[in-house]
Amino acid sequence: MRYALIADLVNSRRVKDRQGLARRLQASLQALRSAFAEEWLVPITNAKGIDELSAALVRPDSAFDITVALNEQVWPEKFRWALGAGEIDIGLETGDAGDLDGTAFHRAADALRRAKAQKSLFALAVPGLDKGSATLIEAAALAHAECMERWSERQREVVRAARMHQTQQAVAEQFGVSAQTVSQSLLRAGFGTMRRIEEAIHWRLSEVGAEVHA
Repeated sequence: MRYALIADLVNSRRVKDRQGLARRLQASLQALRSAFAEEWLVPITNAKGIDELSAALVRPDSAFDITVALNEQVWPEKFRWALGAGEIDIGLETGDAGDLDGTAFHRAADALRRAKAQKSLFALAVPGLDKGSATLIEAAALAHAECMERWSERQREVVRAARMHQTQQAVAEQFGVSAQTVSQSLLRAGFGTMRRIEEAIHWRLSEVGAEVHA
């Protein structure tokens, strides 16, 4: 079993500064390739300009973590994502995710269409995953996205800093504010809830990978 992770840019026609987004996206993709180096079967890349992304994963564990990392970096723009499991039997020899094909990508494409119809940002098509788990993961991912949707630019900056630093005091020193101010900003951003969602989805996807390959 192999895993296809694909994405499309939400409301791409409404993006005013496409060149600016393209620069941010390329930097973000390069960062993701390094940060998740052990997760890629084939690293993430543009599949169609800035509007579509494609990758193949060794395991499903970090699929949602990858989506969160990318969407935080391109915020306020966002990508809709889908994870499909199955065969990848075309294009692996090239090392270019844009060349890949197989049932994993067919299932991911179906899931992406469903996500678009349901106005969600993360969908799954993994044989062997029970419907209850899939529904819970997708619902939790939607709640996560709704937290991010309400951010201000300042809240995004504080959340990004909180992910980089080990303590709120370190974040406070970076911005020249009190630790209490950082704490309040993270609370308003929903960061604690978001982290719990991220951890829950990561661990359930890890279990799914173990179950599928057992």
